Amino acid sequence: TLKLNFKEKKQKKKKEDEKADSVPQLNFINLTLQAANPQEVNRPLRILTSQPLASIDNDGINLSIKIDTVWEKIPNIRLIPDSTGKVLNFTINNKWEPGGKYKLEIDSAAIVGIYDEWNKPFKQEFSVRANEDYTNLFFSVSGTDQPLVVELLNNSDKVVATAPVIDGTASFRYMLPGTFYARAFIDSNNNGIYDTGNIAQKLQPEEIYYYPKKINARKNWDIEQSWNIYEQPLDLQKPLDIKKNKP
Repeated sequence: TLKLNFKEKKQKKKKEDEKADSVPQLNFINLTLQAANPQEVNRPLRILTSQPLASIDNDGINLSIKIDTVWEKIPNIRLIPDSTGKVLNFTINNKWEPGGKYKLEIDSAAIVGIYDEWNKPFKQEFSVRANEDYTNLFFSVSGTDQPLVVELLNNSDKVVATAPVIDGTASFRYMLPGTFYARAFIDSNNNGIYDTGNIAQKLQPEEIYYYPKKINARKNWDIEQSWNIYEQPLDLQKPLDIKKNKP
């Protein structure tokens, strides 16, 4: 005699799988706060999205500052596209309180992407760097009445900050401590950027002058430097440390 036993478990599991598959899987837009912690005083708050956005409901974006133990909402906060043109990067511009504590909250579906997906509720707290962590640099520039722009350089001769000369002074505030160098160029067309010249238009490159000394900026210090751009010959102005072709 042969006995056959049949079990219904597999068939039941299949029905459960089919039922689970019938439920649509929702995809949400991911948001990432790109701010350094602490946030820099003189920079916007940067947010990265996982896809380009179709719409933003700024009423659903809330920024608060902590006063004692109470969170106070900051009015008129807007999420705007980053000025660099990157489609996934957005910023919030705000006058940050040095040493302050902030909280960013974004309501569900306040942000809708181009694929008709939206965000889940988002909340993150962050702090802003204190005044004592920064150094401020001021250059009193003389030697010409033409418009000047001063560029602050790092050890690799790369520009880290730019400031126009206003009333004889170029101001660099909220700089992190470090070693800096400086150069200035005569901004002939007042566009705020260095122009290398144009052969077709017979335009010469804008004139460049280097501050001949190294600047060691320490935390919680204000540094003031006097700078006559013609005090030294042009070929002797650039500090040896940042010369690419050293003698």
